[in-house]
Amino acid sequence: MNKLIRPADLVVALYIFGIMAAELMGAKTFVIGHLGDYTLRASVAIFLMPLLFTLTDVVTEVRGRERARSMVFSGLAVIVLLIFYTTLATALPPSARR
Repeated sequence: MNKLIRPADLVVALYIFGIMAAELMGAKTFVIGHLGDYTLRASVAIFLMPLLFTLTDVVTEVRGRERARSMVFSGLAVIVLLIFYTTLATALPPSARR
């Protein structure tokens, strides 16, 4: 069977996308509603969390606990790499404007 993208690889790619998008866009908030003088806000990352939990559950049921754990640790590694790269990129001095 020669497919361009195997379903298992697509699931891992979707999981990594969800983790990255939640990390990068998690600071963006929107107003849910108002309770008197208090404004209820939520992060846009809440839309991705059900997808991430569902993907983890599906992988656990279909491929087993070890494969799901490997996928979660891969997501964690991506987050750590993102933090290191972001730290490096923000620490570099900006180029001079002319």
